[in-house]
Amino acid sequence: MADAGSDSSGPAPAYAWIILTLLGMVLALSAVYILSTGMDPSDFEGATALEWDTFNRSYPEVGIYLMRLERLTGAVMLGFALFAAMVSYGPFRRGNRWAWATLWIVPLALGLVTGVFLTHGAGELGGFYGGLAVLVVLMLVLPYRAFFPR
Repeated sequence: MADAGSDSSGPAPAYAWIILTLLGMVLALSAVYILSTGMDPSDFEGATALEWDTFNRSYPEVGIYLMRLERLTGAVMLGFALFAAMVSYGPFRRGNRWAWATLWIVPLALGLVTGVFLTHGAGELGGFYGGLAVLVVLMLVLPYRAFFPR
C-alpha cells in the first residue's frame, strides 16, 4: 500500500485494466470505421424509409452535411476511446485513484449513447452499448478495494 499522501494504492487487478483497455481499443476501431466510411446508407433508409441515393440526389447539401456529422461523430468517438484506453492501460493499471474516478465518464457516456439509440428505434445498438456500460461499471466496482483499501 502506498503512503497516505499518494494518489496510488497499488496496482489494479489485471482483469480490470485489461478489459477496460481492450474495450477502449475496440471502440477506437469502431470509430475508425465510422470515420473512414461515413454514414451507412442502410441506416438512413431504415430510419427514414427513403432511399439514400434518391435523397442525396435531391438534397446534395443535406447529404454532405449528414456525412460530415457522421464522420465528426467518428472523430469524437476515436478521441474518447483512445483516452479511455490510455488511462486504463497507464494510470488505472498502476492504481491511481484519479484514473479510477475519471473512468466513470465511460459508462456515463455509453449510457447516454444507449439512451439515444433506444429512444430512436435502434434497440439492438442500444442493447450493445448498454451492455458495454454495464461491463465498464463492473470493471470499476469490482476492484474498488484495490483503489480504496480499508
